[in-house]
Amino acid sequence: MSLHDAIEIKQREADLKKSPWLKLAGVGLFVIGMLILVSTTTDAHGRPPQAKDLYTWVMIAGGVLYLAYCHHQHSRRIDVLELELLKLRRERSFKTQNDQQG
Repeated sequence: MSLHDAIEIKQREADLKKSPWLKLAGVGLFVIGMLILVSTTTDAHGRPPQAKDLYTWVMIAGGVLYLAYCHHQHSRRIDVLELELLKLRRERSFKTQNDQQG
């Protein structure tokens, strides 16, 4: 059991050290794609979209990117708390085993 806990702790520490750039790059590509889509579409009369409409889409894309970043940070905090809890449980089990043996 303690070997399993040690392996799990090491895996979670490695996961926390991974860079969030891959997720953020995916969201960034989504935003760039959405901007390209918006800039190449036309309205019902065949005219390009107004600058106001493009500005609105840029604001929406920025909001999506910000929400993705906030979600990533929240998930990271939860992972850190779970890792600390796992470490505390492991220390407590070692202390209990040492008390029983000693």
